[in-house]
Amino acid sequence: MRALIARTEADVFAAAQSLPSSFFSIAAIGPVSGSLTAGWFGRAWLMRPVLIGGLAAFWLASGAIAMAQPGAAAGVLTARGLAGAPALAIVLGGALLDLALGALVLVRRTMPAAACGMLAVSAAYLLGGTLLAPDLWGDPLGPLVKVVPAMLPAAMLLALAEER
Repeated sequence: MRALIARTEADVFAAAQSLPSSFFSIAAIGPVSGSLTAGWFGRAWLMRPVLIGGLAAFWLASGAIAMAQPGAAAGVLTARGLAGAPALAIVLGGALLDLALGALVLVRRTMPAAACGMLAVSAAYLLGGTLLAPDLWGDPLGPLVKVVPAMLPAAMLLALAEER
């Protein structure tokens, strides 16, 4: 019995020493089962928490900034001919939606719906921006152009969503 316990303890100790020491070493692990697909999926799966945290931070920050400066955000719309009250309603509604999506992506049960919502809201922002402020497509800072690549993490997270 002692020999079995000693062997088990040695196996556990050896396994613990072979564990990666950092996130970056985990991300660099090659295919486990020998298939390229398994390796890709394994590395993508390990990025899931990074995607969730990054999306939550992005959407929560976006909503918080708009809530902190609603007049400035509404000014972008009023400068293009939209009345003040509807512009402010659009800004505050969008800010609340951003905050909700940022919070919902952190909950396992609501994460897939939040990722879908992020894609839909981003598409709506692009459509609204195109209709109300088409000049923003040519803006040197690219506020509308940046929305398209910002949608990719939500699409990736949706692809990695667990189905139970």
